[in-house]
Parts: sequence; structure tokens; C-alpha cells
Amino acid sequence: MTSIKILLFSILLPSCTATLPFTSSIQKEYHLTEVQLKKVQFYTSDEIVLLRTNEESDVGVDAGKLLIRTEKDFEKIIIPRNSYCVLEQMVESNKFLMSLEVGGSETILFGYNIDGYYSLMAKDWKGRVGTISYGNKTFVTTNGSVYLNIKARQLNKLGGKWRRVHGRRI
Repeated sequence: MTSIKILLFSILLPSCTATLPFTSSIQKEYHLTEVQLKKVQFYTSDEIVLLRTNEESDVGVDAGKLLIRTEKDFEKIIIPRNSYCVLEQMVESNKFLMSLEVGGSETILFGYNIDGYYSLMAKDWKGRVGTISYGNKTFVTTNGSVYLNIKARQLNKLGGKWRRVHGRRI
């Protein structure tokens, strides 16, 4: 009986789910198409903070005094670590438009870098600050090291027969 328990445990142990970075080598090795990748649940590896500011100034004269009006507003979007995202569209074979919200045009571009990871891409990087379009608005971010993760489970099938022989008596 203990042999059966050990055998079952050794079969089930390798089938555990693991989180790993999605890489170009995984995509090539398993020949994953856009249709297949749209069914995969992706996750962000780290937090993404998007920031947009808008400043307006207006100068006027009232009762002999110079009036200077300045308005400044901002929009900040925080996408936590391990946020769910799905492939919306493949752009070429090495860039993914990932959707983090239902409906609309709120997508972020990821593409593979020299390490093969699908990392956050920006229109332009100046130092550590990148310019990103999200929902038809332009934002800046400072976290260019975010990449896509997936959860994978390997199922191993063990074939063969097993039996115990007790011997033969006369």
C-alpha cells in the first residue's frame, strides 16, 4: 500500500503549476500561434505606474491687475504586480498588445528584449522614463523592467504495469 502512495505522489508532484517568464524561446519551442496565445492567461511581473499631467495657463487683465491662472491636473494608473492580462493582438511576431481591462483601447505593448523576455515597451525612453499610450492618452512610466509571466503545468504520464507476486506453494 505504501508503494502505491509513493508512486502516486511521484506522479502528481511534477504536475504542479509553476509561474515562469514568457519568453520567445517558449513561443518558438511550442509553436504557439496568436489564436493559442489569446487563450493563455498572462500576468505582469511587477507593478506598472502610469502618470499623465496636464497644465494650462491663462493670462488676463482685470481692474488694472494682471491675472495669471494656472491649472494643473494629473491622472495616475497603478497596475499591481501579478495583474491578469490577455493578448489582444500580435504585432509582428515579437510584439504583443496586452489588454488589462475589459473593452476599450486600454492596451500596453510588450516585446521581447535581448534576454528573450516579453518586456514593457515604450514609444520612447529617455533614461529610465518611457512614454506609453494607454487608452488613447499618453503617459509616462519608470518601470521598464516589467515582463510577462505565465503559469505552466507539466503533466507526466507514466505507463507500464505494476504487480506483486507472492510466490507459489505446492
